[in-house]
Amino acid sequence: MSETVVVAVFAHRFQADLAAGYLEDADIPVVVFADDGGGAYPLGTGAQVVVPSEVAEWARDVLVRAGVLD
Repeated sequence: MSETVVVAVFAHRFQADLAAGYLEDADIPVVVFADDGGGAYPLGTGAQVVVPSEVAEWARDVLVRAGVLD
């Protein structure tokens, strides 16, 4: 990936994974960063959805259309 940007932050990893699925369906490269102890603490402390900066606006639009973001 080139330079990256956080396009969404969620309270729980499963929410970020859902958002990442919508982005993957739109062929947008995506990574989820979460401090969940490698899955040992699935409710963790939040999760970030990260995409290449050149597709950040498109990614946000996909997430808004999917109803994941306001």
